[in-house]
Amino acid sequence: MPLSRHHARKRVPNKREKLGEAAIKEFAKNGITHTAITKITKRAGVATGTFYSYYQDKESLFEEVLAEHFAHVIDALEQGRNKLQRGDEYTDVPGQIAAIRGLFDTLIRVNTDNKDLFISWYQYGYGHTKEIDELITSHIRQLEALAMDDMERSGTISINDIPVLAQCVISLCLGMSQHIITTGSPSVDDAVLYVMRFTIGGLAGYIGQGENAVKAAQLLSGFMQMAADKQKAEAEEAKE
Repeated sequence: MPLSRHHARKRVPNKREKLGEAAIKEFAKNGITHTAITKITKRAGVATGTFYSYYQDKESLFEEVLAEHFAHVIDALEQGRNKLQRGDEYTDVPGQIAAIRGLFDTLIRVNTDNKDLFISWYQYGYGHTKEIDELITSHIRQLEALAMDDMERSGTISINDIPVLAQCVISLCLGMSQHIITTGSPSVDDAVLYVMRFTIGGLAGYIGQGENAVKAAQLLSGFMQMAADKQKAEAEEAKE
């Protein structure tokens, strides 16, 4: 008789998944260069010979895990963007703030939820194989492309400046992700507000000239209202 849904057994990871999980733990702890394959197989509880039935070396394992993870990250970001239900352009302040917050929140959260994997590629990933370097570079370029799309939709930033600004935005998010993982603070919610404060402050200064001065003031005002609402909600929660 088949087990009911309530009594179904918990899925047990297969050997390939065990090797991937163990490798990421070791990579995050010691770096890829200083991680022996025997360390990976010991942590995974798998024979060393079994490792070579799946992978040629630890780099090919890392490449496979990274490709799957990066696809998951982009998918999560795209799902969040689709929920905004934007048209070709958005010029309203709530739309701009929602786009900025959505990108930062999802990216920082998915990085910190997968902290060992993030540290493995962000801190130790480059310089091992051409394929891994290309994967990481492509991933960062995809993140920047999403940020560039948001900036283009806003209609307030010179098209020539967008690539550099997008690089800065993504670098802020990745750096903040590493800071949270290595220090344990701030919270993701606070980190998102922190990065937004710098980003929106910079954007407001950038677009706050001439005819765009009103837009800059509205953008700052909208962010300040969002931050105030968050503080109010936290204060009310603390009272309960």
